[in-house]
Amino acid sequence: METFMSKHQSAVDAAAALYPDWSSKQSSALAKRRVTLARLLTKPESFGDAAADAASLFTRYNALLGALAELGCFFLRRGAVENYYRTGTLGLAKPELAAEEAAGFEAISIEDLKRDYENIIEALSHIAPNQRVDEDQLLRPKLGAALTAAFLGMDLGSSDEQLNTLARTTIGTDAEVFKLFNGSTQDDLRIKVQIASPLFQRNAFPFEVSNSDNLNIVVPTKLPGLKKG
Repeated sequence: METFMSKHQSAVDAAAALYPDWSSKQSSALAKRRVTLARLLTKPESFGDAAADAASLFTRYNALLGALAELGCFFLRRGAVENYYRTGTLGLAKPELAAEEAAGFEAISIEDLKRDYENIIEALSHIAPNQRVDEDQLLRPKLGAALTAAFLGMDLGSSDEQLNTLARTTIGTDAEVFKLFNGSTQDDLRIKVQIASPLFQRNAFPFEVSNSDNLNIVVPTKLPGLKKG
């Protein structure tokens, strides 16, 4: 690749300037090599007059990466995970950009998602071919702990911010997945629960729960998890 970059420096510079480098915020020779390789592996035709040489390199690299994949070694051909995103919003940090990308998944067909994330899905399928992550099972104890802490520390006049602070104190930054609101009446301490993160939207949310409700029943009902079998 060094020979290619030296021989076609202007084409390399032009192509690199148009390709977002999420792996590094610094301009360097390594960054240019990284971006050039990602471009070679995904859009060899983008190198203009150097497209023929780029296509030749693509064929060789593609054969090498195919052989490595058979051995369980995978390479993100587009560079970083963010280079696979459809969203192009500028000025967002990686977590916010990931959340925005995931929020749009429901509007995209499964076939299109599989095509867009082909390299990533291939690697994940190799690592865990028969395993699915049950997000509800992971969220259940966090929500239960957050609600328990909020009910124990609140009164009728507690602000929403106080409830969310109690949740953060108990389960840390995981509390940011949920947003709690004081829905109490004169006779009953009540909390309204929303999902704040677009990564974990659920049809059962928002909902209200009372301090007289059994959280061991309510929480699993709202976060039922994957069906068995």
